[in-house]
Amino acid sequence: MLSKNELAQQGIKVAAELNEVQSRYHEKSDSNDILHYEALTLRAKSRDLLEDCGVNEDLVYSTLLSTWGAKLAATLPDVVTRVRKFHADYEAHRRK
Repeated sequence: MLSKNELAQQGIKVAAELNEVQSRYHEKSDSNDILHYEALTLRAKSRDLLEDCGVNEDLVYSTLLSTWGAKLAATLPDVVTRVRKFHADYEAHRRK
């Protein structure tokens, strides 16, 4: 299992990747919004790992892995794998 710091850095890296992918979509599109919210969620959880500050209620759940993000997620299987792993590893750390 990764340390909290390593996992936080991984979350920040995936969030940056999501922002890069986000730039390919129109700024008013659902895809842009989904990727934006997912990146915010990953950063909030990464910050929580580093500072034990908790996560705002509106950033607890994955947007990309939700029903809303399902169609977009199907087009980004590699990204989804990294996002899903981060969320699972984050939850494992929170249960400790």
